[in-house]
Amino acid sequence: MKRVLALVVLAVVALLGETAHAVTTPDLRTAVHGADVSWPNCPKGMGIPQRPTEGAPMPTASSRFVVVGLTNGPGFTPNPCLVSQVRWVRARHLWLGAYSVVSYPTAAQLQRYGGSGSLATRLFRVGVAQARTNAVNLRHAGVARVPMVWVDVEPVRGWPWSTRTTANNAVLDGVLAEYRALGIRVGIYSYRTGWQEITGGRRLPSLPTWVPLSSCGKASFSGGPVWMTQTTSGSADLDVTCPGRVSFPAAFTP
Repeated sequence: MKRVLALVVLAVVALLGETAHAVTTPDLRTAVHGADVSWPNCPKGMGIPQRPTEGAPMPTASSRFVVVGLTNGPGFTPNPCLVSQVRWVRARHLWLGAYSVVSYPTAAQLQRYGGSGSLATRLFRVGVAQARTNAVNLRHAGVARVPMVWVDVEPVRGWPWSTRTTANNAVLDGVLAEYRALGIRVGIYSYRTGWQEITGGRRLPSLPTWVPLSSCGKASFSGGPVWMTQTTSGSADLDVTCPGRVSFPAAFTP
């Protein structure tokens, strides 16, 4: 009898624990608040010299989702706290998203990943390799699948983009193609002047956008629909979804 009661108690505790920790889908008709984190949120003294970690605080309790950066600035440099940040999000049962910075290759990276052929073909392969590296690092962090990755297109200190926008777009095309080949949806994070400088103002109306210091009602830098906006508070990045535009299962994983 005692054994039966013990089993019942354990079952009830497990059920209550599962219910208490369930990740619920927010009401998409209203704005949902979240945040993004990456190498700046790592303890000081980590990362690469061009991107020294800052020890910035993690998101507040009001966040319903967190978008985690996969890179420590440029491509091929992983976020040194990716594993611990994913664990932090999971421990709080928040929706998890991902973003990755795309960058123009160094001469060594072009030689290593580009192979032979035209410059455009080689740059495309570099973009493929950047996305593939990020996907591998995400799996190593314990995330078997993320439905979407936001591709961050902006100037990267220490890794200058080409003055030829066609070359820059070749790298971006490789990144987008590889994520899609892996079954991962893509969106674009950028801002108007940076996007113009790097891509020549390329129009990608079918891709969702994540726009800093803007509003859901304004046109995006690429012509794509605005799914999220970003503001800052001190050293924290705060994000807000645009009502009626974001499907959480399509953009985040519970």
